[in-house]
Amino acid sequence: MTQSSNHIVVIKLGGSVLDSKDTSLKDIATLKQLGLKPVLIHGGASTVSAWSAKLGLETHLVNGERVTDDATLDVVAAILAGLVNKEIVAALLDMGIKAAGISGVDSATITGQIRATETGYLGDVVQVNTELITALLDANITPVISPVSFHQTNRPSGSRRLLNINGDPVAGEIASALQAERLVFLTDVPAVKGKNGEALGEISADHAAELLASGTASGGMIPKLRSCLKATLAGSSACIIDGRKPHMLIRELTEGNCGTTVTGQHLRRS
Repeated sequence: MTQSSNHIVVIKLGGSVLDSKDTSLKDIATLKQLGLKPVLIHGGASTVSAWSAKLGLETHLVNGERVTDDATLDVVAAILAGLVNKEIVAALLDMGIKAAGISGVDSATITGQIRATETGYLGDVVQVNTELITALLDANITPVISPVSFHQTNRPSGSRRLLNINGDPVAGEIASALQAERLVFLTDVPAVKGKNGEALGEISADHAAELLASGTASGGMIPKLRSCLKATLAGSSACIIDGRKPHMLIRELTEGNCGTTVTGQHLRRS
């Protein structure tokens, strides 16, 4: 059973935003007071890199994503499903918000598969199970989700059961599965840029697809826009805003026009 027109807002907190000690978590407390149901997905790549360096592990990236060997997977799981996740939960609890930290592994919320042998235990989402998320929301508990996910493999041994998945596609898949009203990416750029470098406000899903196909969208914007498209197919609207600016999350959800909004054609407002 879905919760369409359900006041669910899926929020992706980027690691760069978390590192800036921004106001996003305070805004989430305000959203709860307004009757919305936030679902948080977080990153934490810089913290993983910092701890990898402390442990003498080199960081290798392919197209901006972390090559995840056995040792790196241990760090990713410990930092993202542990340290970063629990720090966010603790901060929300300190604000009086009932919150619970889970990972994609819990209740097989996110099941994925390895993408390619050369990137190790880096994977892609295959399936989202919303049962645990919905149970938390029904109990008025804010889910805080780490993208460390369940690796479904038929091999009885020789393969890890954990998987490192980029938090951006995880956010899009969760928003789609929940049929959330909104998907919000809090990142470190003001807006999506067009082919001439201009900041784009509201764009259609077709326009977003063109930006991807033409190569205008690049780097970390690619998975964000792809996730926005995934969400709009399920009836959500999606936006990408600069989370470094104070109270941008609450401004976007109460006033709008704070960054770039991607809508399906049927969702466009007059």
